[in-house]
Amino acid sequence: MSRTTVAILTIALLSAIAQFFLPWWTIAIVAALVTLVLQLKPSHAFFSGLLGVGGLWLAMALFFSLRNHFILSSKLAELFSLSNSVFLLLFTALIGGLTAGMSALTASLFRQALRPPERPFSNRRW
Repeated sequence: MSRTTVAILTIALLSAIAQFFLPWWTIAIVAALVTLVLQLKPSHAFFSGLLGVGGLWLAMALFFSLRNHFILSSKLAELFSLSNSVFLLLFTALIGGLTAGMSALTASLFRQALRPPERPFSNRRW
């Protein structure tokens, strides 16, 4: 498995565990820490956070909506003037995914900024 796939699964698993005990925004901390540990490139980091937490939140929203036959989600969709409750579920996944994706991207760029710059021709002795 590639590091990106491992990152997606790790972010999803650790975020699911953290959300049972901690506030919702801990997804950002989890995504940043996983990105720093696995040393992902910025583009891979962003999509790992987006897919990991976005997929998790979509699955959780779908699970809880199926349990109550979409009663709550359809009422909330009506409150926000959405035509269908599926749009509410997708919007929920997008919010969580963007939060984790931006956090992972920030961590990856922060790691790159702290890395010492490479000197060109550093092997030559003049």
